[in-house]
Formats: sequence, structure tokens, C-alpha cells
Amino acid sequence: MHLLSSFFFARGIEGRDDFSRVLNHIIRDLAGLDRTIAREIGSIVEQNPSVAIASPSRQFAEIIMPLCRLYPADKPLVVVLDALDEACQEMDHPDGGFLGILSNKIHKLPGNFHLIITCRPEYKILQSLKEKEHIQKYSSPLSGSTAWDDIHLYMNEQLKSVDILKDLPDNSPDLKLFLEKAEGLFNWVATVINFLKDCVEPYQQLKRLLEKSSSGNRPAEAKMESLYQTIFAECKWDDEDFQKGYSLFMGTIINLRTPLPMSAIEALHDCKSKGSMLRILRPVRSLLYGLDSDRDDEPVHILHLSLREFLTSIKHVSEPYFIHEVEHNQQLALCCVNTLNKELPNVSGLGFSTHYREEFNHAIVHLPQLGGVTQQLEYACQFWAGHLEYVNVQIIDISLTDVLVDFMTSKLISWLECVTVLDRFYPIYSWAQNYFPANHDLLCHIRKNTIAYSLQRISFLLEKLGRDVEALEAVEEAVQIRQVLAADRPEVFNKDLAQSLHSLSVNLNNFGRSTEALQAIQKAVELRRLLATNGSEIFKKDLAWSLQGLSVNLNNFGHHSEALKAIEEAVELRRMLAADRPQLYNKDLAQSLHSLSLNLNNFGRGTEALQAIQEAVELRRVLAVKKPQVFNKNLALSLQGLAANLNKFGHHSEALQAIEQAVGIWSVLAADRPQIFTKDLAYALHNLSLNLNNFDRDAEALQAIKQAVELRRVLAADRPQVFNKDLAQSLHTLAADLSNFGKKTEALQVIEEAIELRRVLAADRPQVFNKDLAYSLHNLSLTLSNFDRDAEALQAIEQAVELRRMLAADRPQVFNKDLAQSLHNLSVNLRNSGRGAEALQASKEAIELRRVLAADKPQIFNQYLAQSLHTFSEISHKFGHNAQAFQTIKEAVELRRVLAADKPQVFNKDLAESLQGLSVNLNIFGHQLEAIKAIEQAVGIWRILAADRPQVFNKDLAWSLHTLSENFYNFGRNAEALQAIKEAVELRRVLAADRPQIFNKDLADSLQAFSVNLNKFGHYSEALQAIEQAVGIWRVFAADRPQVFNKNLAISLHNLSITLSNFGDHSRTFSAIEEAIELWKNIDTQNPLQYKSNLQAATDWLKECQIKIGNKN
Repeated sequence: MHLLSSFFFARGIEGRDDFSRVLNHIIRDLAGLDRTIAREIGSIVEQNPSVAIASPSRQFAEIIMPLCRLYPADKPLVVVLDALDEACQEMDHPDGGFLGILSNKIHKLPGNFHLIITCRPEYKILQSLKEKEHIQKYSSPLSGSTAWDDIHLYMNEQLKSVDILKDLPDNSPDLKLFLEKAEGLFNWVATVINFLKDCVEPYQQLKRLLEKSSSGNRPAEAKMESLYQTIFAECKWDDEDFQKGYSLFMGTIINLRTPLPMSAIEALHDCKSKGSMLRILRPVRSLLYGLDSDRDDEPVHILHLSLREFLTSIKHVSEPYFIHEVEHNQQLALCCVNTLNKELPNVSGLGFSTHYREEFNHAIVHLPQLGGVTQQLEYACQFWAGHLEYVNVQIIDISLTDVLVDFMTSKLISWLECVTVLDRFYPIYSWAQNYFPANHDLLCHIRKNTIAYSLQRISFLLEKLGRDVEALEAVEEAVQIRQVLAADRPEVFNKDLAQSLHSLSVNLNNFGRSTEALQAIQKAVELRRLLATNGSEIFKKDLAWSLQGLSVNLNNFGHHSEALKAIEEAVELRRMLAADRPQLYNKDLAQSLHSLSLNLNNFGRGTEALQAIQEAVELRRVLAVKKPQVFNKNLALSLQGLAANLNKFGHHSEALQAIEQAVGIWSVLAADRPQIFTKDLAYALHNLSLNLNNFDRDAEALQAIKQAVELRRVLAADRPQVFNKDLAQSLHTLAADLSNFGKKTEALQVIEEAIELRRVLAADRPQVFNKDLAYSLHNLSLTLSNFDRDAEALQAIEQAVELRRMLAADRPQVFNKDLAQSLHNLSVNLRNSGRGAEALQASKEAIELRRVLAADKPQIFNQYLAQSLHTFSEISHKFGHNAQAFQTIKEAVELRRVLAADKPQVFNKDLAESLQGLSVNLNIFGHQLEAIKAIEQAVGIWRILAADRPQVFNKDLAWSLHTLSENFYNFGRNAEALQAIKEAVELRRVLAADRPQIFNKDLADSLQAFSVNLNKFGHYSEALQAIEQAVGIWRVFAADRPQVFNKNLAISLHNLSITLSNFGDHSRTFSAIEEAIELWKNIDTQNPLQYKSNLQAATDWLKECQIKIGNKN
């Protein structure tokens, strides 16, 4: 049985006194229970965002019920809810609320879901839950033997601290009566003993209490009320000072949102005499905890919530001890605002939102340390508005209104900064709009541009700190204020409104709210266009800035044409500005050129994209020479963009130089200011790793990405909400590098870690991070395939396809390309699983998507269409659809010829790959001469590529030479076949010597073929040497993964047997072929149709050997 969730209610404690958080609590715990459930939560909320703030009944029906059905039915789940009665203010919810769920819906959950509830027998609860078959009730009598034993033990211990009572024997009639009167009510006993400790005559007081307290299983509430009345009756209510002090301090303790120490309470009330609270409340200290503590920081609070119910009950309104909640909340609101007005001016570190600070523009910022924040000020900052909410705005006292005016006019910004630093940003304008009437004077004090400015700066800082929810709240407040101001005086405030709308767009994008983000930036552009019509340089600068933001947002929706127009307009504006004042605007022009390069790449306009980023780099080089401390970071960013563009043209050497320069710059910056630039250094190292891989410099690539991961781990450990996404990105790449280096086990561990991070991110914000999760699942599938864990690999790629289908359904122009890639890989996985029909279907769908993409942007997507056509041909060939295999490989070759003619250094390798596939297909249809021509062309291409970059392309050259040898052999051109396979073996020996775990199996393949060719020429000794080496290699692989490599070992043993027969070594000849037959028999059991011919061939060879030897004998 698994404890899923536990929740305890507590009246008067925020978040614990209603049902608002219970279902969210359960949903959160369900998400942590199972990945599938976490994904489903994200899917439900993404499809219908309103369910996140819906009624309990709807959340139960639309979230809880579907989720519980996903959990295995044979595993019991338990939820425990304690003190349900403490949330009684929610009993009358219009849709039945939580009690309605318990009464009428909880039984619809699966049978493995159990709910345990504890509560007092309150009428409404009993009525709601009575006569329900799915509810089992158990009464726990307070007077049971266990309760009596516990109370007796506690009573004996506590009475030792009461002088006169400590010597009473255990069998004293008074103690026995005390136990009887307690009736199992522990709190009653504790309160009585505390009361007796303060009495002058404790024994006499005990006897009087016992006389007054009747027996007979009275309700606990009545028993406690009687005790409270006795205690309060001892107070000096005729003493005006006591009565006034009691009301002040007890009213405060009862109504505080969170307990405070006595010193803070006295300071909140501006008490002149220290300890006055203790002196006043000494007669009732038996009801309080922490009042006379030795610790100054001990919070004071009531011992039991029943005291609050007693003191605030309307039936006691005429009693002197009655606490009027509205009056005391108004008093506390006054105290809080007075404290804010008095203490905020003395707090050091404030003022950071009212002026520009250059360091806040860096990637990492830290809020200032505040000095002089007392406990009472911290409390006032957090709860003044909450206390005011308790009071009807129509009855606010004039004294409170006056201090609020003072606060709103001169302290509001300081308060906003203070709550921001205290991790409790409060949306003040939204609160004020809900609390005050529309035209209330106090609203006018908040509707100021200075307030909006501070809110926008605070939003900027919160976003940098990863506090995205608060950042969005703050900028939304700024927008609301400026919309009101601009409606009244557009000529003054439209420029500020446009600024806030621009920032709002950025924040909305952080939550994947792309539609709203686009609307916001479009409004900003619209306003700034109007402002720029007057020809002002400042407004043109702002318009260019928002056009750049508009371009980013349009790209998010796949509106690349409009995005390109926007960024081109931004570049044009900034060119004009920079032509007049280059020293001021060249930096902005460089930024727009950088963005223009990205946009041009979306259209496959690679030459123009490269020109744009080169111009950006040139501008930033000049700026960095003059002011390196300011512009080196921008230069490094553009160098990274330049490297990406150079790689697209196959200029890998220049690209590597650019990214190495970028890493060098970031290294210097990070050494000087690690808290700001470590993030950028990690990103550059990440990109350096990708560039090093282009040269097959795997060891250096691995070292670079490991450094990036190490840096990002440190960053994420400090601020996971900001840097976990970057850590996941580098882990993703590290997994790929480890795999390239043959470290497949580590690669699998790393990609799984990346997926764990991305699952958490996507569960919280699916619309932002589902694309990254899909990407990692895509790569997980590839990694699992390396372990022949085909079922898991297939499951991972199916999940990736599922996520990308959802993304593409919403935004096809953005995500169809990713969906096509995952469908492409899905087809490969299905092929590997022998599910030919499904593999072809997935491959066809990928081709269809890529045909549409290529029709729109052939210069970008023709390469991917060719990739899918090539794979479709391979799948068709494997499952016997030779005609369609031949047709599609010809189309792939044709596309790749065109691509390679334009960019040979980029696409020649793909052309060579398809030429090899074409050669295979031509052989099937008997076109052997054409097949040889195709494979010779492939070899020619690989030779050129390998001559330039042997460490990258020698493996491909060896592969094509091996295939060429097979073609020559089949055509009877044996000398050329031997020459080709000999060269393949030599290349693969070198590769395997460096990285045996990757290239040994290729070497074994070629050694096997080399042996066959040598036998053809009677070079039996060399042939035997080659085939024995091949057998040795396959034995190692088969020992580790027999299900994969036993067939290779069986083939090589068969060939070894043939070679040994040439030497007349009958014993070893028979031994080798018999071992091969045993292997084929086991393999044949698993795949009887696929390998039947191999078993038959081995058996026939054994018979032939037996006949030969028999004839000789």
C-alpha cells in the first residue's frame, strides 16, 4: 500500500483552512508517482487551461479520475486528510464542494484508491456523508483505555511542576476524579494544568474546577468552553487597563496570519514599554504558547484552535473576552501600514527599481541584500493587504485611510521592492482593483507611471532570477496601469505602454502563451509606428526594437515571411540611424543583422544569411576593440552565429575558428565575473563540442561538452528553475558524444537524466518544454537501439511522435519538420522490429510531410526529403518491395545530385550514400554494370572527402570499398575485387586500432570477405589468417550480445570451415561447421523463416565434407 498524499487542515492558517489546495496537492503527488501520469496532466491542462483554476468538482472529474485510472489496479493508493472539520467555511460550496465529491463522486475512482479522513462529528459533515455505501465510519471514543493511559502519564509528569500538587499520591481521589472529568480530552487536561501553574492556590482551584466540570460524555466543545469560561472568570475585567490591553494583544494573537514573537507584536503596536504584553496577558497565559519563553524569537500562539472559536463566537459578543475579528483586522491593517511608513525609509538596499543599472542587463543578476528588515516589518510587508481585505471598504476608519494615503504616495515602491527581495512579490494593482471601488481615491495613487516603471524593472529582475510567474504578474500590472494612463493621455504615455507591452510579450513567451505574446508585441509595434511618424530618432529606435521582437514571435508561429519582413524593416531603420550616428547605433544594427541571419536561414537563403552574420561580426569586432568590456560579449554571440552559418556551407575549419574565438572571449569574461558569464561560457562550450564533432575530434568534443555539463550543473544546483533546461540540453548532447565514442552505457544514463529533467519541465510548462522532451525521447530511442533494446527504443520514438503530433496539430508550420524526423526514425525502429507494413506507413507519412515542406522551401527541405526517400527504399528492399525500393532510391539520388552540385562539401557524402543504395538496387534487377558505375562514383566521392578529412570519412570510404569489392566479385572481376577489399581491410584496421568497440565489427566483416577473395586466388594461408581473425572478433561480440552477433559468428565459422578444408584439416573443418550449425539451430528457433537457408547451407556443407572425406578414405 502506497501513501499518495497527506493533508491536514488548520483553521486560521492560510492555505490550510479551506479545500482550495487539497486537489492540487493530490494532483502534484500523482504527477510524482508516474511519468505517464505526469505527461497526462500536462496534456489535460494544455488542452483545456481553464481546468487548472476550475471548481473542485470539475477538477476531480477532469483530472483526478482519468489520472487514477492510469495507475496499476493491483497497487493500492492511500490519501489521508486530517481534521476535515477545520475547513468548515467551505461546506456550502455551490457545486457541493469537497463534501459533494466525498459524498457523490469519490466512489467512481478505481477500487485501489482509498481515502482516510479524521474529523470531529460536526453536523454538516455527518449529514453530507450519511448513508453512503462507499463510506465506512469509525468512532474513536476519547475515553478509551489508551487515551486514559496517555493522559495519566502526562498528568503525573506535568503536576510535578506545580508545587502543592506534586506530592499527591497516584491513588489520590482528586487525581482519579481529574482523570474521570477529563473524559479522554487531552487538551482539557493540558489547559487545566497550565492554569493551575499560575494559581496562588492551585489545589483549591483544582477542586473548584472539578466541582464545576460535569461528567457524562459532554461534547468536547462544551467541555472546553466551560474551562475557558472558568479561566476568563478569574481575570480582572473591572480593570480598564487590563481590559484594553487584553483586547489589543489577544485580538492580535487570534488574528495574526502567522505567529510572531512577543517583541515583534509589541513593536507592531508601537508599545513604549517592553514586556507590557506579558504583564497584561499573564492571567491567561495558560491558554498561550511562547508568551513567557526564554527565547526572544519564540512565536506566541494559542494552544488550541478551539480557543479561537470560543473567543470569536457571536454568542459571546456581550462577554468582555469576545474578540471582534473585523475590528481587530482593521487594527492590524493600521499597525502594519504604520510599520511600513515608519520602517521602510530605514531599510538599506532599496531603490533598485527606480533607476537603470547596467549590471541588470547581464544574464545573471542578484537582488540586493536588505538591511534593517525587522520581523514586524516583514510581517507587515506580507499581510497588510490581507488584513485590510477582512474589512469592508465602506467602513474603513479615517485614521487607516490617512496612513494608507501616506503609504501609497511615498512608500509603495519601497514596499514593492521589499516584498520582491523577500520572495513574496504581491500584485498590488490587481488587488486594489478588486478591493476598492472603481473611482476610489486610493486607486489613483497606484495608477502612476513611476509605479509602472518600478513594476517593469522588477519584472525584468524576476525573470532573470527565474521567478517567471511573479515576473509575468509584475509586467501585467505595469501594462494595466499604463493602459489607463494612455487612455487618458496617449500623447504622454503611449511610449511607456508600448515598452510594457514589449516586455509583456517576452514574459508570455516564457509560458508558451504564444498567441497572447504575439498580440502584445503587435500592439507595441502599432503604438511605436504611430510614435515614429513624427521622425523622432528615439521612437524609430524603439520601433526597430519591437520589430525585432515581432519577428521572433512570428517565427514561433511559423510565419517566416512576415517575420523576415519585420526584421528587414528593423535592419533598415537601424541602418539609417547608424549612418547618422554610428557610435550610438552600430551596436543595435549588429544585433538586428544577427537576427536577420537567423531569419534568412529559415528560407534557405544561406548566402545572404552568412553575409548578414559576417557584417554583424565585423561591426562587433570594431565595437569590441574600442570597448572590450562592453562589447566582447556581443562579439562572442555573433561569432557563435557565424560558426553555425559557416557549417551550413561546409566551411568547418572557419566555423571551428569562430567558435574557438567565442569560447576564448567567454572564458576571459567568466574568469572575471563568473556569476554573470559562466552561463554563456557553458553555451559556447556546448557549441564547440558540436563543431569538433564535424572533424571527428571526438575526444576534444567530449571534453568540451563535459565542461559545459559541469558548469551547467553548478548553475542548476543554485537556480534549478532557470538553468535546468540548459543542463538538460547539454546532457542531451553529451549523450550523443558518449555514444560516438563507444561509451554507450554512459550515453544511456546521461540521456535518461536529460529526459528526467525535461519531463519535470514539461509537466510544469508543457507548451514550452514538450518540444525539448520530444527531442530527447527521439535520441533516447537511438541510444536504446545501440543496446538492441528494440522494444524500449520503439516505445521512446512512439512517445516522441505522439508529442510532436500534438505540437504539429497546433502549429504545423513550426513542428511538421520535427514530426517528419521522428516519423522517419519510427520507420527505422519498426523496420528493425520486423513490422514492415507499419514501417513503410511511417516512412510514407514522413515523405508526405517532407514533400509539402520541400515544395515550399526546397533549398531547406529537399535534403530531408532525400533522406526519407533513401530510408523508404531500404525498408522496401528489406521487405521484398524491390520495384518501389528501386524507384525511390533513384529519386533520392536525383535530389542529392542537385544538392551536391550546389554545395558539394555539404551534400557529397549524402550523394555517395544513396549511390551505394542505388548500386544494391541495380544489382537486384540485373543491371550489374550500372551497379558498378554507381558504387565506383560513391568510392570516388568518399576518396575526395577522406583525403581532406580522413578521421571523419575513412570509415565511409572503407564501407564503399567493401561494397565495390562485392560488385566486382559478382561480375567476375576478381582481381579488382581483391584489391578493393584489401584496401577496405587496411582502412578498417587503422580505425579499429583507435576505437575497437566501434569499428571491430566492420573490420570482421571485411576480413571475412577478404578471406573469400584470397581463397579465390589460392592464397589459402592468408585466407585462413584473415578468417581466423574475423572469427576471433565475432566471438568477443557474441559473448557479450549473443542475440545480435551469433549469426555473424555462425557465418564466419562456416567460412572458416571452408578455408580449413583447403588444408585437409578435417578435425577443425568439422569442428567449425558443427559449431556453426549449432548456432544456426538456436537462431533458427527464434527466426525460423529468416535464417532457414543459412542452416540448410551449413548442413549441406557438412554433408559435402563427410562425402569428400569418405571418398578419400
